[in-house]
Amino acid sequence: MGEPCVVMVTGFAPRVGGAERQAQRLARALVRHGAQVRVLTPREDEALPEEDRVDGIAVRRIPTPRVPGIGAGVLVFRVLADLLSGHDDVIHVHIPGPMLIAAVLAGRIRRVPVVLKFANLSPGRGIWVDVPERGLRRRLIEAAARRVDGVVAISSRIARAAEEGGWRHVGRIPNGIDLVAMAEELPPRIQARRTLAVEGDPIVLFVGRLSWQKGADILLDAWVRFVKRRPRARLLVLGEGPDEVKLRSQAEDLGIAGSIDFRGLRRDVGPHYAAADLFVLPSRYEGFPNVLLEAMAAGLPAVATRVSGSEDAIEDGRSGILVPPGEPGPLVEALIELADNPRLREIVGTEARKSAEGRYDINRVAEQTLAFYRELIERR
Repeated sequence: MGEPCVVMVTGFAPRVGGAERQAQRLARALVRHGAQVRVLTPREDEALPEEDRVDGIAVRRIPTPRVPGIGAGVLVFRVLADLLSGHDDVIHVHIPGPMLIAAVLAGRIRRVPVVLKFANLSPGRGIWVDVPERGLRRRLIEAAARRVDGVVAISSRIARAAEEGGWRHVGRIPNGIDLVAMAEELPPRIQARRTLAVEGDPIVLFVGRLSWQKGADILLDAWVRFVKRRPRARLLVLGEGPDEVKLRSQAEDLGIAGSIDFRGLRRDVGPHYAAADLFVLPSRYEGFPNVLLEAMAAGLPAVATRVSGSEDAIEDGRSGILVPPGEPGPLVEALIELADNPRLREIVGTEARKSAEGRYDINRVAEQTLAFYRELIERR
């Protein structure tokens, strides 16, 4: 038996969110391992073609009317029509949304397994954080989710939540990093700093959406104390989001704006990893942060909060430092500990790279995913 034909139902390139980037990495790796992969994704930009190839992978963008209350229904029916006409062995949905409804209906009709990936976990809403809190859409999506054949849980916390929620076939499969591509994006540190025109001692890097979830406001509160200890420090903030104006204002009010570079959404993230001395991710909640894996693969010592995914990736005190979410005090103490000890930074960065290479190589993740697909196909 050869490797299966897989249809991924997900957001996809050129969107640059974490879920989309992870889907693209996994699709490429599955193809390298012999699977046939195609992608169904909403067509959010009319300038993009409906039929496309991205990294050699067939991508079909489904046109969706931008009409409240109608667009989601049209998307469901169009995705269902495509899935019923396909010859896929597995339907893999990467986020619980309207397209999941179509996937479950098609799976039942065609008798092929449907896999749902849970990729986020918040303290208040659990694994349903990406789904509306109430209403008809919530009920339909949750009903569909209860009927999938298997769940991919990307962290130990998400796996526990899925098992406690009643799903029987849960695969604990983390996000992965393309180590070869990452290595190609990392110039020598001196070259990276010269190209990016950045200076600082140390240079601290944050990469993420500027939203309440990612905790950049907590980082700025901690940064006040940090720059008093290390006045030559520089904080590079990569990303955009709804809180950007508020964060810029917060930096001005705290008197630290001169030590912070808000650099927006960047595609040249690799050189920033190469230029930095430390990485920080103060999220209030996560699923399994891609940017943390990227920083670890780049050999950066990281300070992250003890939340879903981050607590799996980092062995506290060995391959990084974990601190409680929402608390500036422990965050600044961890940053100071690494900033004041270059030898510790080197040791932690080396361990971080080893961990990324040994546990989160996207090829290993692809092998785990294919094994899970095969198990579900055999159960059918």
